[in-house]
Amino acid sequence: MLTKNEFCKIIKKLEQTSNKQSEICHVLGAVVDTGDLSDIVVDLLNKLMNIESNDIYDSDISYFCWELDFGRKWTPNSITDMDGNSIDISTAEKLYDYLCS
Repeated sequence: MLTKNEFCKIIKKLEQTSNKQSEICHVLGAVVDTGDLSDIVVDLLNKLMNIESNDIYDSDISYFCWELDFGRKWTPNSITDMDGNSIDISTAEKLYDYLCS
């Protein structure tokens, strides 16, 4: 399994790449598809963190990166445990702690 520092570095690099892709798309007025590479990184993170998922789009890491925009869109109701308690995954560090709990 990855250390917290390693995990956060990879997430940060993935976020930077995603942001650069968005900037390029905005400047060119076109879509530049690097989705396959991003999907591979998320899939590898799932495997390295021992997350069992048949679909990389249905993993907490994918949700954090794409739906929650690397935690920027996180709200207390974004993710809850079985008892309905909010789980804070607003940062890569908190996501890591949650995945390890």
